[in-house]
Amino acid sequence: MIQKSISLMSSPDQLLKLRQVNEQDCELLWNWVNDPVVRSASFSSDLISWEDHVNWFNNKLNSPNSYIFIALNDQDKPIGQIRFDVNSKLQADIDLSINSEERGKNYASYMITLAVNYIFNYTEITFINAQIKSDNQASIKSFQKAGFSCVDIKIIRDKYSVFHYTFAKKKMNNYLVVCSKSWNIKIFNEIIKNYLGKWYFIFSQENFKIEDIKIINPQYIFFLHWSWKVPEEIINNYECVCFHMTDVPYGRGGSPLQNLIIKGHQQTKLTALRMTEEFYAGPVYLKENLSLGGGAEEIYIRASYLAAKMIKQIIEEQPEPIPQSGKVENFKRRKPEQSEISQLNSLLDLHDFIRMLDAENYPKAFLEYQGFRYEFNRSALYNGKIVADVTITPIEEID
Repeated sequence: MIQKSISLMSSPDQLLKLRQVNEQDCELLWNWVNDPVVRSASFSSDLISWEDHVNWFNNKLNSPNSYIFIALNDQDKPIGQIRFDVNSKLQADIDLSINSEERGKNYASYMITLAVNYIFNYTEITFINAQIKSDNQASIKSFQKAGFSCVDIKIIRDKYSVFHYTFAKKKMNNYLVVCSKSWNIKIFNEIIKNYLGKWYFIFSQENFKIEDIKIINPQYIFFLHWSWKVPEEIINNYECVCFHMTDVPYGRGGSPLQNLIIKGHQQTKLTALRMTEEFYAGPVYLKENLSLGGGAEEIYIRASYLAAKMIKQIIEEQPEPIPQSGKVENFKRRKPEQSEISQLNSLLDLHDFIRMLDAENYPKAFLEYQGFRYEFNRSALYNGKIVADVTITPIEEID
């Protein structure tokens, strides 16, 4: 018997989430199932009575062999449903419908992909079947886009020409994500863990243990915002991928964001590269454009979403990394005492100095004056002045 679990899933390509149904969704599904377009796509065009629907819904809700998801847009508005009915230990039938107000927005293929990923990752099912009437071209295109293949054409009830589409589970690889910031956890839970494969997550240096990695045996280890040296035993025996916020070989070294902003850069590259014993000197898998607008934490979050997209491309395409070329320019890692505000040439320089340090657990830009420390964040520059938040602390209370 397959056990259910609650999951919230997001697509990096479309602002879309899926959640499992609850008792409050009964009337919503009844309205959707009686939509004229849904009835015409069904093998029975008769309207469904409320009583029959309630009995059906309760049976599905309580069945360990049925999974029903509600799709939500970025404003948490329900846009459709997708259902899996398990017909054997390893196979399930899929059913899909979209709210009439949301059709034509390319949601269907994303819904299918997210839900199939969930089923493959969290159940024993390895094969999905879809029965689609031959005149339902919208559904056919959606399932094809989601990777389903047509394996048969048959006649049902002596009158319906039906295409049989299938999707088979591929060999599941293990992957590991290692990071140290709260926004990376959010990205992992929202996006990365829903990619095909079995995903593991390490959030602290204390839990980063060689013996555990040997047990996981990941195909890739992805490092997001990781500040500690990775043992050579791991680098030499696993495909380790880190993300660096410069167009390497320019900007190798520490504190890339702060060094870039100090140098006046408005744009950079987020680079995915193979880790080697020399920091940020390994060959490059991918590079993507990254804006340096906003505060430091905003930029780091933006980079994390971009890294999630790059991770998906790496595991799907498995590109061979290309050696770096060009002149090497190294950045020096900044120290906490360098966050003290010194002589700057303009308000813009001061604004940049404050925003480049405005992130979780970073030493904020500060001044010390007459026994107090003034720390600044949330800087905004407009009308020839800076408006920012300030925290004032007696110097003797600072560790």
